[in-house]
Amino acid sequence: FWGERTRERHFAVLVMTLSGTGRFTLEDGTTIAVHPGQAFISASQGQGHREETIGKEPWETLWLTVWENSPRLQSFELADWQVVPFTWDPELKDLLMGMLNEESYNDINSLGAIELFAQLFFIYLERALGWTESTSVRTNRMRMAPLWKKVTEHIDRPWPVEDLCKEAGISRSHLSRFCEELYNKSPGRIVRDLKMKQAKLLLCNSDYSVGKIADHVGYLNAANFTTAFTHVTGLSPRQYRQQYRMKIGDDNIEIQ
Repeated sequence: FWGERTRERHFAVLVMTLSGTGRFTLEDGTTIAVHPGQAFISASQGQGHREETIGKEPWETLWLTVWENSPRLQSFELADWQVVPFTWDPELKDLLMGMLNEESYNDINSLGAIELFAQLFFIYLERALGWTESTSVRTNRMRMAPLWKKVTEHIDRPWPVEDLCKEAGISRSHLSRFCEELYNKSPGRIVRDLKMKQAKLLLCNSDYSVGKIADHVGYLNAANFTTAFTHVTGLSPRQYRQQYRMKIGDDNIEIQ
């Protein structure tokens, strides 16, 4: 197979070769052959490239993207591209398959399991690649974790920025800077995304009315919630629920 990647993306490309051999051809004509145990990294503002299989053996890869301002690439001075070694631990495959298997269920329990699999997966991945967060980034991430735990536990509250600052014990400017550095989002958007995540779970796994769900996730009324939900997902709450139930075949189940 072959594929092409455009230049000047908003994300870096990470391609880990698990088996077989592949070749990357950059726009300037440079060619790089990669073998099992090697990862090709292309910077977000780097050259475009073409990738293709070499030889008869299938080229098996794990292809990931990393946002350009993510702290996960801080360990590399990456101006264009780089090839680095990695260790493909069996745990990585098990964690990856765990995420994929849980995704097929897509209920409140499997979504929680997927998050845990993902957290563990990135811990093992960083070890395999030799990635390390800076001490300051790791400290700030740990500092912010209790705040989002509190927001999730009390998702029915509106959580204006002032309340977030008070709960975290930091100034508004520090909170905004931490959120942009760690999550590439504003504090308000993080709160909104947490609310929408909970709303999706309730729409898919309960028979609550839209109004009740709106109240549960901290919106004043169903109209405001519907507007926000539609803006985020492109579907109204009722459409989202209907689409989910059609996907799992609930429409064919007789409710006694």
